[in-house]
Amino acid sequence: MDNTTSTETTKLLTRLESEPLDWPFPLDLEQAMMLLVQHQSEFPAKIREAIRAVAIESDNPLRIAKIYDTVKSLFLYTPGDENDNGEEAQWGGLDSQIDTEEEVKLAIRFFKFVLRETKSFDGEGSFQPIFCAATSLKSLPFVPLLAELGDNSSSFQAKERGGILKASGSRKGSVLLELLTNKQLLQHELIRDEDFDRKLDETSLQVLIRLKEIGLLKKDDIWDCIDNILFEKPSRTEKRLRFLIDWNPTILKLQNITGIPHYQKFHCTSLLEYFLHRRGNCLSFDDKWKRFQTLLEMGMFHHPEQMGFLFDGKDGFFGRSSFKVACEIFENERVMEGVNGIVLRGFNERLPLDGLFFLTRRNPTAMISLLSKAESKIKAKTSVKNVNSDKGNASDAVDIYYWNRMDILPSQRSVPRLLFDSISPMIEMVL
Repeated sequence: MDNTTSTETTKLLTRLESEPLDWPFPLDLEQAMMLLVQHQSEFPAKIREAIRAVAIESDNPLRIAKIYDTVKSLFLYTPGDENDNGEEAQWGGLDSQIDTEEEVKLAIRFFKFVLRETKSFDGEGSFQPIFCAATSLKSLPFVPLLAELGDNSSSFQAKERGGILKASGSRKGSVLLELLTNKQLLQHELIRDEDFDRKLDETSLQVLIRLKEIGLLKKDDIWDCIDNILFEKPSRTEKRLRFLIDWNPTILKLQNITGIPHYQKFHCTSLLEYFLHRRGNCLSFDDKWKRFQTLLEMGMFHHPEQMGFLFDGKDGFFGRSSFKVACEIFENERVMEGVNGIVLRGFNERLPLDGLFFLTRRNPTAMISLLSKAESKIKAKTSVKNVNSDKGNASDAVDIYYWNRMDILPSQRSVPRLLFDSISPMIEMVL
């Protein structure tokens, strides 16, 4: 697009900004038609076709209405729409592989009212373009743009955040819920293999990231998001779950989190415990195991001092640690092997004593032997630090001090990196 065209487009958008929102067409229909013909190459492909089709109808003063019908069909199209013969139509909605954001933005700016149009979806409720866009992988990438323009144009109430929190129908929920669960999208997808699941998860993740960047997805939404996604199939929700937890890792211990019901706070001490005890968990055995591994790995990464909350909960409402519950669900050996692998991958500098005990419990003789050797190295290193205490980092000496304080609970102690290095060969042997 050359500079002249760019300038004209800017003037056009400025002109359109002054038009009333409650009227679907620009006030000067003839001038609007001239602008449409002049800038037709800058609109989405299906709108370009409509403009070319009616451009020759110079004697029809309402020919722009035909273009608007195409615009409305483009933004309200959903999978399963049928043509006049009752047959499933060729895809007639927004397509991220064909249409660009600039083209879609121009169409919305020219026909602002389209954001307020509605349609009945599967015979229920009235759904606006932003919800329709969330029901297909082809149009899904346009959801943040529709939300941003809807928020800026006051098409929605402030609490609806551009439409992503607007309730749509009695059963289908909000756009945000659809972005998390993809319920409507999955109903109309005939081929759902692992590649599709990965693409759906990645595309939905990018939409959530964009909504976060433009301020329409907020930190206070995280609990509701996680609660809706936690029990969905891991192969198509894994990246979204990790994104939400990384955004606010405190969600893993269910403390000071907005939106968590009081009874859930009282019953569970961690997200891991909540997952293991949640009733109505309909995941398959393998999917439940994958989700358990993810939560444990994320917990160990963000809260290594608490072993990812694996041993929490025994003093809580249920009277059993998450480790014990997991062993009852998945069997001891599987849980132990899984935790071993996560621990060895997840720790860099410190390993809690509970975790050390877990890893070495099956070979105590080897543990005693190696600890004896490690003690000599620690004493030698401590002597050097005492002589050169003003030259080095005394963090290891502090760890040794706490190691020798018998009044400190095992879960509160940590092992110096030197000690872990000494026993790592034995850990590998045990595993």
